[in-house]
Amino acid sequence: MAEIRRCREAFAMEVDGVTRVVSAGELVSSDDPVYTRKTRGHFEDLVAHVDQRSAGRAAAVAGGGVEQATAAPGEKRDVQLPTPYDPSEHTVAEVTEYLKGVDQDEAARVLDAEAAAPNPRKGVLALREQLLADEPEPSDTPPADPDE
Repeated sequence: MAEIRRCREAFAMEVDGVTRVVSAGELVSSDDPVYTRKTRGHFEDLVAHVDQRSAGRAAAVAGGGVEQATAAPGEKRDVQLPTPYDPSEHTVAEVTEYLKGVDQDEAARVLDAEAAAPNPRKGVLALREQLLADEPEPSDTPPADPDE
């Protein structure tokens, strides 16, 4: 009875006057003319290959190499979203440093949060003009067409 073999590495051979290329991963029956004593080393047993791959996957899962689902089908995952930067939890120096690395929208949000705090700090509020001064004023005129 013929068995299915998996090609481990590509090779070419002549079969009935025609060059036949067998690619790596290609499945071939053991009664195929390309499967001979000379080419046998290029093949492996398909069942052994599948078992080896399954064992490798099981080991990766057991060792934590693959992320496991944290919810059953249909359930929502309990994912903690990052909390927005709260200036009240930081010193004036830390807020100043943070604001240097954010865009205008985030800077405005943080400064608004500071202004709305029960005891807003003058050192942080003073940064508004400095950080948001470069923000362009909204204009009613559309931008000029560069092709005109």
